Amino acid sequence: MAAVGRSGETDAVQDNIYDNTAKEITPEKVREALAVIIESNFNLVDDLLKDAKYDTGETLEQKLDANPGVLLNTKSSVIPVSSPTVGGFYNGDGNATFQVTAHVNTEVYLTVVFPSIGTTSYIPIINWSPNGTWHENIAIIPAYSNATATSIRIYLQRVYESPSGVVSLTLIKV
Repeated sequence: MAAVGRSGETDAVQDNIYDNTAKEITPEKVREALAVIIESNFNLVDDLLKDAKYDTGETLEQKLDANPGVLLNTKSSVIPVSSPTVGGFYNGDGNATFQVTAHVNTEVYLTVVFPSIGTTSYIPIINWSPNGTWHENIAIIPAYSNATATSIRIYLQRVYESPSGVVSLTLIKV
């Protein structure tokens, strides 16, 4: 049996499972209508989502290729949060520059500059990975502001001890 669209499913049900006042619906007719529905619908367990039309005749793969979700993925080098060099660069993978623009008490302000991603419509995901052994007294709270198509400002608030570690930044298009 070939897969059919919504109207074909509706026709199969209406042709085989109708008002049963004359007692004409047989188990075979019910099975036939259900077979059409089973063959025509995506099954989350058995089927692979491949080449399914997502929007305006495009597959999801084509849509994502044309409009990538991840605009930038980058990491700094190890930053000593309690004693960074103001004006110093802590570049890691080369996808962006991480410069300490200020250090006030327990806070470090970084300006991250990257090639233009062409939009400010993104969600930054900022992660802190401590360098060395993790223990309960190390805590850094990252935040951001001033997000542009070519830069973002990241704030690192030191809560305990004297941690050093790496900042990971991923920009997801919205």
